[in-house]
Amino acid sequence: MAYTDLTKKRAAELRWYYKNIDKIRLYKQKARSARVEYIKKLKRVPCKDCGIKYPSYVMDFDHFEENSKIETVNRLAGTRAGWEKLKQEIQKCEIVCANCHRVRTYKRRLH
Repeated sequence: MAYTDLTKKRAAELRWYYKNIDKIRLYKQKARSARVEYIKKLKRVPCKDCGIKYPSYVMDFDHFEENSKIETVNRLAGTRAGWEKLKQEIQKCEIVCANCHRVRTYKRRLH
């Protein structure tokens, strides 16, 4: 049904949303879980700097250039950002352990 009155259209959208809220939440939860699992798999590599392989929760995505950073990869995974946006942000990063990431960040700030 096409609406010419924006108020009626918005009201219909809200009715549909609240009628389907459980399905919507489940869909969003599954999508977020898939993105988070994808990131965990990517982090199952040795650190680019020290070569030690740590659990995924110890590994960080380090942006090559701070100016190119739109958002942190983990934050994008938890939002409504699409797969394409997430993958584009990952392409700007190297995977390093948290310790090496701190060292890199410190050295960058010195220069």
